[in-house]
Amino acid sequence: MVFSTGDRVEVYGLTHENVVHLNGTKGIVVGNSDGYHRVQTEDGDKVDLRAKHLRRDESVIDSNIALEHYAAGDVVILHGLKQDAFNGKTGVVLKGMNQAGRYPVRVSALGKSVKLKPSNLRRLNKVGMDFTPQKSGKQKALDILIQRCIMIELEESKTVPEKLMENYGTLMLAYMTKGETKSAQFVWKRIPKAWKKVSYLKGIWELGRCLLLKDRKTFFSTLDKTKWPTTLVPFVDDLRSSTQLRMAQFIQKAYSSISARKCMDLLGLKDSKELDKFAKSAFWTYNVGDEYV
Repeated sequence: MVFSTGDRVEVYGLTHENVVHLNGTKGIVVGNSDGYHRVQTEDGDKVDLRAKHLRRDESVIDSNIALEHYAAGDVVILHGLKQDAFNGKTGVVLKGMNQAGRYPVRVSALGKSVKLKPSNLRRLNKVGMDFTPQKSGKQKALDILIQRCIMIELEESKTVPEKLMENYGTLMLAYMTKGETKSAQFVWKRIPKAWKKVSYLKGIWELGRCLLLKDRKTFFSTLDKTKWPTTLVPFVDDLRSSTQLRMAQFIQKAYSSISARKCMDLLGLKDSKELDKFAKSAFWTYNVGDEYV
């Protein structure tokens, strides 16, 4: 089976120990190259997989999408088209549906307007926050922090144990914030066994384990219930923010609408007031008490 950009898929059938944890992961196809499909997962990670290890994610297909009505000015993403170059492009609906059951959509990236069925459109917010990761000053700062932590680890004989433990914690948090949880796993493996019983180090690795297993509910509850050393609090806050941004990026690309409850679970928000605040910051349409975002 061949998948197109914008298709929602589920990973299955992987057997190698390094990737078997990806089975059951859901995401959206964002590109195709050399026989591989690039899939952006719900956590914002990107993996390249062959079609034989992907199947359509029927659980998130909304039967109402094909019947959804669009108005002039609505921003949409194109998907499910035979011309793959069109899939994943965004456009603006010019006016209502014509007699042939198609909407005229202006696609700037193509430099023209096309007429499309509603089943080939997915609504985006009229104004949406760009959640695409950038090589920002923050990312550069993380790279510098990681290199500094590695140097401290290499000079462990000159470092007091308490500081070295915090250094391991900082390094794992930095890797996870950067989206490199497997690197954090390797750090955990080389921490002395006795130190792995230290509560905050156990808590940090629990966060990494949850990210690998896509267990977002436990991830956010661990963030909240663990007593973090004061020196690590800024790095823990950065991890929370980066994880929320990756999830928001996935939600914005994969859903035309999503239940408020599921959205709160994915973003680690406690109640509708927090969701309302986040939705406003992301320019999403939501009011306290609504069932959907």
